[in-house]
Amino acid sequence: MKEYREGGNEKLMKRPVCVDNINAKRHIEDSFKSFMSKYFSRGPGVVKGYIMEDVVLVYCEDFLTTLEKNLAKDEIGQCYVQIIRKKISDEYGDFLVDMIETSVGRDVKTFYLDCNVANNSLCCVFMLNEATEVC
Repeated sequence: MKEYREGGNEKLMKRPVCVDNINAKRHIEDSFKSFMSKYFSRGPGVVKGYIMEDVVLVYCEDFLTTLEKNLAKDEIGQCYVQIIRKKISDEYGDFLVDMIETSVGRDVKTFYLDCNVANNSLCCVFMLNEATEVC
């Protein structure tokens, strides 16, 4: 956060640093697609990024590989897919965090990843240390 003086007041105020929302969103979406393509040989059909104050959300549709879709035809197979995806998010979490930090210029405090295998969607939520101001 940048410090600034409000009006003639000598009191210092903290103000979020400005983030170019359109370019940051595009960078997040493109980076996420590239990550999925590299490590799963297939990117998601849809990736949407959202930046709101101290939260970055990434939503994907149609992210499962053909093998995972075939495996996920029953509940046990869906559990296996979720276990594999959880393992991968644990292994590559630092990469995902770096990707967000690079895009928005803020440190990530923590992140959560959840996938719904039954409807082929995935959601990642990144909590930032500081709020962003969209410009």
